[in-house]
Amino acid sequence: MKELKEKAGLLSIMAALFVVKFVLVPVLEWQNDTLANISALEKRLYKINKVLADEKESAGNNTLLNAELQKIDQIFIPYQSEANLKLTQQKKIEDLIKEYNINLSNIGWQTITDIPELSIKRYSLQVVFAGKAESAVNFINRIESQPYFIGLSEITLTLRGQTKERLGQLRGKLVLEFFVENELTNAVEGGGTL
Repeated sequence: MKELKEKAGLLSIMAALFVVKFVLVPVLEWQNDTLANISALEKRLYKINKVLADEKESAGNNTLLNAELQKIDQIFIPYQSEANLKLTQQKKIEDLIKEYNINLSNIGWQTITDIPELSIKRYSLQVVFAGKAESAVNFINRIESQPYFIGLSEITLTLRGQTKERLGQLRGKLVLEFFVENELTNAVEGGGTL
């Protein structure tokens, strides 16, 4: 016991070192690891919140883009073969001419123009007609109200025989433009609509 009393100072230093080595150091290491984990989790949380905020903004932008694409889908005719397009559109115009009791003098397709920056082709159809002015004006209005945009690149109208009671006779020449998606565009976008 005497020896223990003599070495009590050394034993207390040894006990203190033991406590530091096996209790205090692990607690400090655990605390540092926990702080590092918390910091990493905070960074991940920040990134997740940023992605969620960007996703909400992207969803809003996506909605706006889809609305604009639907407007474009109403302008451009989905891809179809040249023969089918010409036959279909010419028949529609001829049917409208009959519906409004207008005489068709001449109808013919002009040169096709490729517009690569928009991935479309422009087909031009020249229509020469004559009839009552009221019917001709209604015919032109009806063309402009078709499901797909039809451009009027040239319009020449001549009125004759006007009186106070009626507009008289109208002779006209129209060059109608149809804008058709290219085959590649349609295949990529899934039929011209998104």
